[in-house]
Order: sequence, then structure tokens, then C-alpha cells
Amino acid sequence: MRSLIRRVLLHPRLHIGLVIVSVVTVLPALAAGWIGDDWIHRAVLGSHEPFGDVDPVRDLFQFMSPGQHNDSLSSVGLIPWWADPEVRSTFFRPLSSLTHMLDQALWPHSAVLQHLHSLVWGALMVWCGLRLMREEASTPLAAGLAALCFALEDSHTTALTWLANRNALITTTCAILSVHAFVRWRKTGAWRMWAVSMGVLVVGLGTGEAALGACAWMAARVLTQERPRAWASLAGPVVIVVVWRLLYDVWGYGAFGSGVYVDPGASPLRFLGLLMERWPILAGGVLFSAPIDVWIVLPTAERMIMALMGTVGVAGFGVLAWPTLRARPAARTAALALALILVPLVATAPMDRLFAFASLAGALLLAELVAHERLLDAPLVDQEPASWSPRTWLVAALLLMGSLVSGAARPLRCAALPLAAKVFEVGADTAPRDAAVGDRTMVFVHANVFASVYTYVKRSVPPHDHGRPGGIALLASGWDDVIVTREDASTLVLTPARGFLARPLAQLFRDPVARPFVEDERIEHYGMAVHVRSVTEDGRPAVVAFHFADPLEDETHRQFVTLTLDGVVPWAPPAIGESVVLSGML
Repeated sequence: MRSLIRRVLLHPRLHIGLVIVSVVTVLPALAAGWIGDDWIHRAVLGSHEPFGDVDPVRDLFQFMSPGQHNDSLSSVGLIPWWADPEVRSTFFRPLSSLTHMLDQALWPHSAVLQHLHSLVWGALMVWCGLRLMREEASTPLAAGLAALCFALEDSHTTALTWLANRNALITTTCAILSVHAFVRWRKTGAWRMWAVSMGVLVVGLGTGEAALGACAWMAARVLTQERPRAWASLAGPVVIVVVWRLLYDVWGYGAFGSGVYVDPGASPLRFLGLLMERWPILAGGVLFSAPIDVWIVLPTAERMIMALMGTVGVAGFGVLAWPTLRARPAARTAALALALILVPLVATAPMDRLFAFASLAGALLLAELVAHERLLDAPLVDQEPASWSPRTWLVAALLLMGSLVSGAARPLRCAALPLAAKVFEVGADTAPRDAAVGDRTMVFVHANVFASVYTYVKRSVPPHDHGRPGGIALLASGWDDVIVTREDASTLVLTPARGFLARPLAQLFRDPVARPFVEDERIEHYGMAVHVRSVTEDGRPAVVAFHFADPLEDETHRQFVTLTLDGVVPWAPPAIGESVVLSGML
């Protein structure tokens, strides 16, 4: 078996096989349709309200921005009452936006062709990855194995299945090409390769912020394989990043006021604090294929446990890999590149869809471990596994996880993603559509924030553009149980079991650490007066009263609904002085 694997990995046409395998294993993505933020993109590209004035080239990835944009979203209730008035979440990805505009121009109503477009980028990414591995790996066998693991990496499936995340494939392709040209320059001294590397880096930064990972890999290579005097070779990437960051700020891009997105340029101290929590989780996700996406819905204590587990796992991996790191420069480059690539990713919630480029460094590190352990070398062909050391068994287990298991998971994850996305689109699919809905605000008493937002957004886009409410309002996030008390004819008092904003997903619109609530704070929001009656020790609302202008039974201008296991259903307020408990999803 090992002889066969060697022949495959050393085959001169390996690139063709890897591209085919990488595409075939994600073919279920073609049936995924549009998911989540795809509906926002379709609304922007189709000039549907409230996104009619958004420039799709410049601002397709502008989700929140103080001023006109946030005012437009607030005019129909798409920003919840707890949002920071200055919240910003807008990203500079004009070149990625152009690929979506191409889809809109050529096949606007064909999700299949739009997904096929993404698969082409995924195939190109894999091909480029093999080219870089042949430059960076210590042996041709290690290069082939790293490329195989990269081609079978299951964390790529989100970008391949979710059209709005296509930018990750494009950005990673550009990052790989930039690093490849940089390595060629360092090996040959050909300045044209330096010019290509810097040019592609500039293009990559126009496709997505994750192109910064290319600079991380360049730095890792110079620091681990060259003398200190070669550090000057990093001047080009440094200048480009500094200029890019200055323009990024001047043009109004970045993140501010969000508990999920934390811009290191705007909030460096907050970013450093999150680095201690999020980096070990990200590293553990790459090294062990850990299911880290659950972080976004975990309360604080569970997130800290997750960070601790990541720290222990990374430390254990370091012990396992230490002999390889000492012996192989390529392994040291891969390890440092991985560590540095993950740093800017701390700026958002830990999710394995962020691993597109980091997974290539992880694949190279794994391949160097396997090569150093001589698992696939000819002298071991007749050696029985019973004689393997514990270290060899652990490396073999990691190889199994990073190749066969990961590859087998790819089609399953592609098929599962649209089903998981139903959690966020259930409002649009099940909320009332009667004739009067367009004249009323749909008040979600208890639901996840995206279920409420996409009820409006998805119903703004053909062929779903019927039954759109006049606006939406969300009282409490639906992850935890909440006690709803009717205080008088027009007032509801909500007391969630863990307080408001207990989970990161609700903190997308406000960072309670940087901007805590205070007791007796009052907010006027989309037809209701919000009164924060008490707060938790960490500055989150604990008890909040919502006062409406009309009696709660008056459905002339609004309709109460709540999210249940059966979807979004009408909700009737309790009698005055009575309370009900609405069950959370978790």
C-alpha cells in the first residue's frame, strides 16, 4: 500500500488528479442554492431595498457602517435595539465583488452556474498549492503529500458551498501565487519574480484581508531559512501592507463596535486580549480538524474551556513535532507560517472556513512530520505497524484525519451546509405571509438575529419577494430561555436566563466589553421604547422592558411572532401581570 501511495504522490501528473479529486468531492455544492449572506448580495446586486443605493464594487461586503448605511438598515429594523450606534463591519474586497457582478451579468438566476464558478476557483487554488509545495517541501514525496492533504481539506467546503465566502478561495489563490513568486525570487535572485510577488500581493489585498497571510508565510520563510541580513527582503511586503492599511482606514473600511469583529488597527488592546482566547482555538482547529464553529453560540465559560483545550492541544502537538522542527527547515517554516497566518484571523469569530490558506501551512507541517517519521519511505514497506513507536502512531493518526477522513467529510459537509443554514433562513421560509404583513412590523419576541433579518432581506429578492413585512424588530436572541412578563397593556418585560448578549452571535452588533450597558439606560428603537432595568456584572442587559405606543393586542401596525421548532409562528402576549417562558434553541 505504501509503495502505491509513493507512486501516486510522485507521479508527474499528480496536479491533474488532485484537481479532479478536489472538485469531485464537493460536487454536492452545486445543489446548495443561495445561503445566508448570499441573499444580501443578491439584494445589493439587484438594487432591492434597503440596499438600492449600495455600490456593489466598493461595498458588496459592507454589512454595517455608521451614517447613511446604518440609517437605511435601521429604517426597516435590520439593526437590533442593542446595537452600538457606531458599529461598523465593512470590508475591502472589490475584486472579489467583481466575480459576483460577473455572475449577476451572465447567469443571475442560476445558482448552479454560480457555484460552478466557485469550484473553478477552488480547483485553481489546489493547483497553485501543489506548485508552492514543490518549492517549499523538503522532498518531492512530502510535497505531494502536503498537496494531497490540502486538496482533501474539509474546511474548504464552506467557501466552496457558500457563494458569499468565495472571496476566501480567490484570496488564498492570490496568496499562494504571491508566496510562490517570493520563494522563487529568494532561490534564484530573479527580480522579476519579486515584482510578480508584490503585484499579486496587491491584487490579493483587493480580494480580501486574508491575503495578509502571504506576508506571514514570507516572513516565516525568511526567519527560518535565511540569515538575519536577509530580513531586508521583507521591506516590500511591509510597505505594501502599511499603504494598504492607511488606504483601508481613509476609505472607511474596518470593524468597530462589534463583539465578533475586532479590528486590530482600531482596537489594538482589545485585539491582543482576544488573541489569547481565539488563537489557540484556531490553531487547534487546523492541527486536529477540531469542530470549532460551535464557538459562535457558546457562553463565556464554555468558550474559555474551548480556549484551554486548544492551548493544551497545541502544546501537545509542539512536543510531538519538536524532533521534526529541529531537523527540517521546511517544517519550521510551515509551523511559523501557520502561527503567523492565524494572528489576523483572530479579528473575527473562530470558524474553520477561515482556514483556506492556513490549511496549506498545516498540510506542509503534517507532511514534514510524516516524512521525518519515514512512514512512507521504502525501508518501512515491510515493517509491521506493531513495531511502531507511540509517536509514529500519533503521526499516522494525524495523517489519517488530515487525508482520508477529511476527504470523506467534504461531500457530507457540502450537503449539510444548506440544511444548517435553515436555522438562519427559517423566518423567511415560515413566517406569516398574509395580505396585511406588508403594512405591519413583524416583532420577533424570541429568535436568532439572522432569522429575523433574513425574513426581510430574503423576501426582498425575487422569486421570494412577496410577504415581506413592513419592517422587523427583535426583542431577545433565541438561544436561551427567556421569561416574558406583561407589565401593563403596552409593556413587555424580558428576562433571559443568561442575560442579553450572552453568546457571541448576539454580540455581532455590540461589544459589551468595550461599550457596556448601564442600569436605567433608555433607547428609542423602531416604534418602541426600550428600558434597560438592570445589567449583569459584565455590562450586559439582564432585564429589559419594551413599551409600545398601542396596546399589545392591537395588530394594526405590528404582529408578534416567535421562533419555535416548527418555525416562526404568531405569538399572543399573556394577560397583564402574567409571565410565560419561551424556550431557547440551546
